[in-house]
Amino acid sequence: MINYIKKWMQKYRWTIIIVILVTSIPIAINFILLFPSFTSIVGDNTEWLSFWSGYISAAVAFVILHIQRMDSKKQIENNKKENKRENEENRKLQLNILKYQQEMQWLNMFRQASIEYVSAYTYNDLVHSINVMRENPKDAFKILGHLLERLAKCDTNLAYVGMRGKNMEKLYNTCASFFILYNDVIDDVQHIMVYIINSKNPTFEAFCIDSTDMQITEDMKHIISFVAAQKDLDMEQRFNDVAMSRIKCIEERAAEIRDVFATYIATEQKRIDEILTKNLKQ
Repeated sequence: MINYIKKWMQKYRWTIIIVILVTSIPIAINFILLFPSFTSIVGDNTEWLSFWSGYISAAVAFVILHIQRMDSKKQIENNKKENKRENEENRKLQLNILKYQQEMQWLNMFRQASIEYVSAYTYNDLVHSINVMRENPKDAFKILGHLLERLAKCDTNLAYVGMRGKNMEKLYNTCASFFILYNDVIDDVQHIMVYIINSKNPTFEAFCIDSTDMQITEDMKHIISFVAAQKDLDMEQRFNDVAMSRIKCIEERAAEIRDVFATYIATEQKRIDEILTKNLKQ
């Protein structure tokens, strides 16, 4: 209770001082007028009491109005602060909603581009080209050419949409390494097809000798050496065996890159959802 009174007096100290001063004015006037006999009063008791009652009533009314004015002023200031805070929160929420919509638009575009990208790096199309190579190596070569064109288009679309977030670098490096691998594999297989197309009577033995001068990868050279060392394989089938062995790594890496894209998209979806959830928590 004492602390409350102290706080109240501290809060309205100037009001109390003013009331004391205003109340003291009539006494001071009376003292000045009747000095040195200030015990006498001007007028009779009724007039003096009437004056004091009116004066005190006016002073009390003034104090009440002053307190109400101070409280009203404080309330107005509090309302302004509250309105400012609400406006800032609403503005922040609107900006976050706009950012969320923009990020979701990007993610939907990226999701579509990633589906096309992963589908373009297909293992089945490589197998199909090798199967066609047995009967018509020229058509098989064209199939790989069309596949490279499709890859270039999908790479361009993915680059246009762009990558974001903290896992962007990991995804970019994965795509870059897979792109290099896939192109190396196609280039190695195309060397087989070109050799068959340009040779009147292609044999695997001659191919093994000529391959030492070809610009093929070390992995391809190891595969050729391994297949050549197999004694139970049909010589005409060995071209296909080399090609099939070379593309085998694509099947494994294709599954890996699908998982990388799926993880990246899930992470970005969570990041985008947090744009709104963080604002609601605040």
